[in-house]
Amino acid sequence: MPLWFAQSLTIARAQVVIVVGLCVIAAVRYFIGYRRSGLPLYGAVTVAALLVAEAQISMHLATTWRGTFWLYHVQLVLGCATVLFAVVSEYGRGRALKSIEQLTTSDVMTQLRSGQTESILGLTAALEGRDGYTLGHGERVAALAILVGQQLRVPAPRLRAIAAGALLHDVGKIGIPDAVLHKRGPLDVQEYDVIKEHTTRGDTMISAAVTGPIERAVVRHHHERWDGTGYPDQLAGEAIPVEARIVAVADVYDALRSNRAYREARGRAEAISIIEAGPGTQLDPRCVDALLAIIDQWEHQYAADHLTYDERRSA
Repeated sequence: MPLWFAQSLTIARAQVVIVVGLCVIAAVRYFIGYRRSGLPLYGAVTVAALLVAEAQISMHLATTWRGTFWLYHVQLVLGCATVLFAVVSEYGRGRALKSIEQLTTSDVMTQLRSGQTESILGLTAALEGRDGYTLGHGERVAALAILVGQQLRVPAPRLRAIAAGALLHDVGKIGIPDAVLHKRGPLDVQEYDVIKEHTTRGDTMISAAVTGPIERAVVRHHHERWDGTGYPDQLAGEAIPVEARIVAVADVYDALRSNRAYREARGRAEAISIIEAGPGTQLDPRCVDALLAIIDQWEHQYAADHLTYDERRSA
């Protein structure tokens, strides 16, 4: 075999390995994105990447005008057609440009939010209009809850529901007067009873928005306590939906790390110390362990961007 031919063959094989490898990496990435968001375009790109990888292998093995030669072209056409079909479908939903833009993001929260229903997004917009802190807190709790859920090996479709529930976990506070919601001192018994109503009020609100059982469980039960002394239903231990337990630990940690009307944000060490005192009383011990395992990642990716945010204060 001539040297130049052997070198050409080696280069061709290297190209196949590189292209197939890149296609597989892309397929894995977009499959994860599809599992998080549920968007058809992510799934279409996953299928297209695998078809391109198969086409590259077919072309390497092809003899001109023989079966593998035509298979290469068929696979390429199918890959392009898959993506085109998904784009057309998204266009019909009025989301084509938005979906294409979202293909470039690897941020977990962005992918999870991109798959939310219009009713969920509408309620988050209402939260933002009512109180910027409430929405910002919900977004941070959602991001932290996802990290905790991933640590606990929660499947991606349930993570998406947890994200929606966490985004809206305080939606019931929309109707609570500012004088109570942002009071710069301890609440009296009547005021605390008003605050506690946000769980059942929020459950009613999102049930009207046709959300799923996981989202409703998060909104209703994120203030239940492991020892049964929480509200609104005094559930205890494993009787509390696991999704609500995950959001509860994220909710407590972010509340500790945020500036509030009645106190300054707690430092990381103090917040962790308070969380570590919660297992078996307020919080699920497994969820606390999962939180502590990912807290470095959370602080690096999310918390530092929000610690200086000041809650709107009442007059």
